[in-house]
Amino acid sequence: NKNISSDYQEIQIRTLTKWINVQLIQVNDHISSIAKDLKDGKRLLKLLSVVANNPLLKPERGSMRIHQLSNVAQALKFLQEQWGADSLPAVASEAIVNGD
Repeated sequence: NKNISSDYQEIQIRTLTKWINVQLIQVNDHISSIAKDLKDGKRLLKLLSVVANNPLLKPERGSMRIHQLSNVAQALKFLQEQWGADSLPAVASEAIVNGD
């Protein structure tokens, strides 16, 4: 039973990764790992800008933790503004940057 759920999770991750790459190809970017490649917030903002057709979502230039937290916070704020805070799970910027 554990293998079925872990296999299902792997399929979901691969499917989501492929979908994200289809979107990111529009801005000449891609990811290899959801857990690693989205946690600094830069590609997450790129993905949201493509999907929402909103070129105003720009990541911070730096790569320090403070910049990563700011990028992820910007992405989460955008999602809350678009879909409402009640429709999103409670996720802290720190959790995403930490890879949790």
